[in-house]
Amino acid sequence: MTTPHITVEYSPTEHERLPWLIAIDTNPTVRVAEGEHATAALAVVPGLLEDGWGPIQAVYRALEDSVAIPLDQWQDASDEVHRGDET
Repeated sequence: MTTPHITVEYSPTEHERLPWLIAIDTNPTVRVAEGEHATAALAVVPGLLEDGWGPIQAVYRALEDSVAIPLDQWQDASDEVHRGDET
């Protein structure tokens, strides 16, 4: 079994100039988060947001480095982000 990779595609909304969709293996495409929520989800990838990288830079860094994250860990992070919306 291969470890799914983070992939990113851009999807502008009326609320943000440069939000993004994050998918696992692109099948199925999962709309996990936008903007700050995407930053929170990406923060579970070790080292990705270290050294002052902003969220957009971190997305590119993830792509350049082919960062992989286990699906269960990704879902845990996504659940945590969405729970924060409900409070």
